[in-house]
Amino acid sequence: MPARRLSPSVVGYISERLVEVYAILSSGGKLTSFKPGVDVDHRDLIFDERGRNRNVYAQVKCALAAGRPGLFEFNAYYPKGDLPSSPRFVYILCHLDVTRMAITHVWLVPSADFNRLASHSIYRGGIHLVASPGLNRHSKWNPWLIPLNELGPRLLDVAQHAPAAEPLDLPGALLLLAGR
Repeated sequence: MPARRLSPSVVGYISERLVEVYAILSSGGKLTSFKPGVDVDHRDLIFDERGRNRNVYAQVKCALAAGRPGLFEFNAYYPKGDLPSSPRFVYILCHLDVTRMAITHVWLVPSADFNRLASHSIYRGGIHLVASPGLNRHSKWNPWLIPLNELGPRLLDVAQHAPAAEPLDLPGALLLLAGR
């Protein structure tokens, strides 16, 4: 089936399922996963280290083809002030080759790096982020381009080593404790 006949919703669904399969398989079964029932906080998939309480939250973005200059384009939209950034939140950017029925390239990008490197613009009062990785050696996204068989082990590493909670904002906490 030609890629142009697949709706964005179908492409998103397929890419999320394939990412889930590749992550669990390449982790040797050490990861489990689930999909939140409602996508209200930009978490498409949650990966968990089997037998532990260690999670990784993933936003999956998929492109069917590279654009003219050989760049893939991945878009994210957030309400103003709602840009997610956590050591446990990652973006999984992938190229889905519909003919091969497989993901051929994957970038695993920590949210802080995605937020820093993506271009930003204001859209309908919110923030529009665009990541444009390419396959040439000069792409600023190259540090996050990984072999597909490393997806599970890398997610497992995030689950095992990322801080469990956000750091405490000490000045605000001290004021709160002081009763101000």
